[in-house]
Amino acid sequence: MMEHSRTICNLVLLKFMRGFILLVLCTMSTCPESAAFPSPTLLRNESDHLALLDFKKRITEDPLSVMSSWNHSIHVCSWVGITCHRATQRVLILDLEDKQLVGSIPPSIGNLTRLIEISLGINSFHGEIPQELGHLRALEGLNLSFNSLGGKLPTNMSHCTQLRVFHLDSNKIIGSIPHQLIQDNNLSGMLPSSIYNISSIYKFSVAKNQVRGKLLPNLGILLPNLIVFLCAINNFTGNIPVSLSNASRLQVIDFGSNDFTGTIPGESLGSLRSLIMLDFAANRLGNGKLGDMSFLNFLTNCTSLQILSISYNRFGGEIPRSIGNLSTQIQMFALGGNLLHGSLPIGIGNLINLIALYMEEYGMGGQVSILGDVYSYGILLLEMFTGKTPTDDMFIEGLSIYKFIAMALPDYVIDVVDPSLLFDLEADGSVNDDISERIALPRRNNRRVVKAKKVEECLFAVMQIGLSCCEVSPRERMLSNSYLCGAICNCLGYVNPV
Repeated sequence: MMEHSRTICNLVLLKFMRGFILLVLCTMSTCPESAAFPSPTLLRNESDHLALLDFKKRITEDPLSVMSSWNHSIHVCSWVGITCHRATQRVLILDLEDKQLVGSIPPSIGNLTRLIEISLGINSFHGEIPQELGHLRALEGLNLSFNSLGGKLPTNMSHCTQLRVFHLDSNKIIGSIPHQLIQDNNLSGMLPSSIYNISSIYKFSVAKNQVRGKLLPNLGILLPNLIVFLCAINNFTGNIPVSLSNASRLQVIDFGSNDFTGTIPGESLGSLRSLIMLDFAANRLGNGKLGDMSFLNFLTNCTSLQILSISYNRFGGEIPRSIGNLSTQIQMFALGGNLLHGSLPIGIGNLINLIALYMEEYGMGGQVSILGDVYSYGILLLEMFTGKTPTDDMFIEGLSIYKFIAMALPDYVIDVVDPSLLFDLEADGSVNDDISERIALPRRNNRRVVKAKKVEECLFAVMQIGLSCCEVSPRERMLSNSYLCGAICNCLGYVNPV
């Protein structure tokens, strides 16, 4: 009996020791496949595994039995259409192109965080593109063409900063292209010619990228519905298209910080009666000769013009007297850093709403510094969006317009904005509601809440730019006037919809 008890104890002890050894082995990443404890590699791969199984559940028709290999008896990295990293076993590529699949794309696809390529083209996927695609920060290629996907493009796809290829041909996508996708990325190369086939485009922006090449001479004819055209801070060359006049609804044109040459087509631009902003700063426009500024004679027809910037080009000659006939709505006119000479026409006094005239180094030639100009832009920006000036009575005892706004960001940006800019939103009460209250609003008010949130976001971004332009140290100031203007336009698109 005693011997029997001792045998049982030994067996129990043996099992305990075996389990303990297995546990130690597992923690050292050497656990055998037959052990009860999964290896770290399997643990890392489990989230991918589950996400792909969820994807399989959304497939309702699979005539080629493509998904039959997606089962527990085969390792996930051996499934049809799946390519994994050799060492980590994380899924890198999901390629199910032209497999006659019918189904939808689940939100769980956002859990495949190491994906660099998704190719689901030439199938019958329907439903909306999930917002969770924005979680795929490493994604470089996305092909969803020739499906039946509907709804709007996810705005947070702008988080996919490595995205280089995006095909969405032949679907049922509705709405406008989110402004978060077209600017401030690392796009390079030339504009694809197919973009000019989308004649319904009314807002186009590739600002702050590395796009190169020339704009088509007939751009305005191919894209007649343009209202906003932003291509600042790139590597565009060539002339400014004369055909822009055909896009008669144009309000904002920003070609700043590129390598455009030639002259400004004044007669063409002068026919754009709705023009609000025109920025050609930091290019190579002009010939340094008499007559370079003659385009101003035609811009007198643009009676809604508020911002005009031609600084840091090669304009020569004198400023024509017609400057006094420019729109009385002009608030900013920048022409410094050119080869101009002569005196300033007396007629400029007719521009009663002019807040700032930037003409540093006017007539001096040689090397110029744009840091002072940037500071002026920043102050102007803060003035425009707060309705206050640096000499306002409230700025006493060390308080300045800079400190006033800096202290308000980010939580109280609405409190420092000029109320007149928000008139259209205040009418339905969506701007000044407490954030926590907005979240609890009924579903029918979701659209109003989303709009209010976008307004806050864009105002915060613009105020930040204004503050960065006004840094105490000149070297820390933002050097891109064009990018600043582009941000203003994006914001105006919300607070004062075109």
